[in-house]
Amino acid sequence: RVKELRERSNFRIENEKKLDDSFAVLQSVGQLHAERRALLQDPEVILPFLQPGRLVKVLAHDILDVEKYLGAKEYSLQHSCEEDDIEAEAKSLVERVCCAEKGVWGSVVNFKKVSARRGPKFLVDVLVATGGKASNFALREATAEDATPKVMTFDLARIDNLSKVRMYLPSDLKSLHTRVKLLTAISEVEKRFAADSLPLLDPEQDMKLKSKEYEKLARKLADLTDIVKAQDLGREDLKEGFTLLCKKSILKSMADAAKRESIASSSLVGKEELRARRRMLRKLDYVTS
Repeated sequence: RVKELRERSNFRIENEKKLDDSFAVLQSVGQLHAERRALLQDPEVILPFLQPGRLVKVLAHDILDVEKYLGAKEYSLQHSCEEDDIEAEAKSLVERVCCAEKGVWGSVVNFKKVSARRGPKFLVDVLVATGGKASNFALREATAEDATPKVMTFDLARIDNLSKVRMYLPSDLKSLHTRVKLLTAISEVEKRFAADSLPLLDPEQDMKLKSKEYEKLARKLADLTDIVKAQDLGREDLKEGFTLLCKKSILKSMADAAKRESIASSSLVGKEELRARRRMLRKLDYVTS
């Protein structure tokens, strides 16, 4: 199994070094955005602005570091090695990296403080558009035809941006009719401004975030974003190359996991053989303990 996976991961990718560098830039952009959000999501900074009706952008996924993800994932001998499954996982990783800032706009309902292992944290209830079957459930744009309004709970880490726009929030959102009306209003706001150009609260001027680190991050983000735009790193042909990179990484991780499992199994077999020999020696009175 280890040999097979090693051989399958040993394929050539055209311009692999250049693709690897480009993919690293995209991951760096995502990481910088995550660091920016961490400053913005300081409860002292963000909580005063999470009033009911405030439009906020909720990220579709948490930040993803591909190397750490693959390193932490527990592949085993039972994990599927089918080409289609590995291809699907690789495409999913690429999509999460290339669309790290992909999110939807929703309306804040309320927020609450909860206890956690590392201390108290805050969760936000947001009315968002959802859709899809249970097996393929996902957030949707408010303007999507199959959008269904639902109040969902998110960690502060999933809040990407806050808009200056506040909606009138009905006192009772239990009624589907009421939720649909609110979602329709959000949809109209998106159409009026375009989803990517809603007026945002400025972290420094509006939210009074005083941090030199934020200024440094903003400059780094601006520089890297210019590189992404100049090189058009979101092109479909590049995504195909990124998918091959992730596929190779997945196969290597599976091979490493299979090797560790093989070593562990061999060690276990050796211990069992040793125990059996000891039992036999005791029966023959060669050992007393």
